[in-house]
Amino acid sequence: MTAQAMEIIYIDGVKHHMASLPFGQYLDDLNNTPKFRWQSTACWRGYTGTWKIKDDKLFLIGLDGYIRTIDKRNQKFDISYFFPEQNEVFAEWFTGEIRIPIGELLQYIHMGYASVYEKDLLIQIEDGMVINKREIDNTLVLEPD
Repeated sequence: MTAQAMEIIYIDGVKHHMASLPFGQYLDDLNNTPKFRWQSTACWRGYTGTWKIKDDKLFLIGLDGYIRTIDKRNQKFDISYFFPEQNEVFAEWFTGEIRIPIGELLQYIHMGYASVYEKDLLIQIEDGMVINKREIDNTLVLEPD
């Protein structure tokens, strides 16, 4: 599998990349999930999300991708496809850990989100609420070549 495009997350107004897919849990709860159409092998899921953490809450603030229609065309969609008339959605459906790589790339791995960066900020979310944050220094655990 190709290394995958990361989602964007803003924390305290600072833009980061996120190696997690919280929108996947929302899609898992849908009875009729649309068929997403990837435009690049770097985004097999067929969409990218933009997120923010505000007041210890996780919000979806953007969504961009393509859905395959009945006539086999690729229809572009945004956040309003799933959340009409909303441009910010509290991600109460998400429980899990999100990973935010920080710093220089130490080791590129051509698969999913396996590449290693200097640090990882891990944020534990429960029902959309931040319950814990921790940082891992990968320079201490990565074995030299």
